[in-house]
Amino acid sequence: ASGLPVLTLHYEDILRNEESLQLSVQQFLGVPSQPLKSRVLKNTSDDLRRVVVNFEELRSAYASSPYAHMFGEVVLGA
Repeated sequence: ASGLPVLTLHYEDILRNEESLQLSVQQFLGVPSQPLKSRVLKNTSDDLRRVVVNFEELRSAYASSPYAHMFGEVVLGA
């Protein structure tokens, strides 16, 4: 490793509280805090069953894998 400090970010944290995450990043970088507005907009449901056409097929294919639990997960209520 480089020995440099690392800040780990998770997509779910952006969804839950974007402002708080932005503040954490600004503090980590040592830059003055200021409100930021992303130009990226989320436009799909949090429930992937509503947006992935072959969701059931994928769920079946991964049923015996370490990823099986992800197919029952909805990050933020739909």
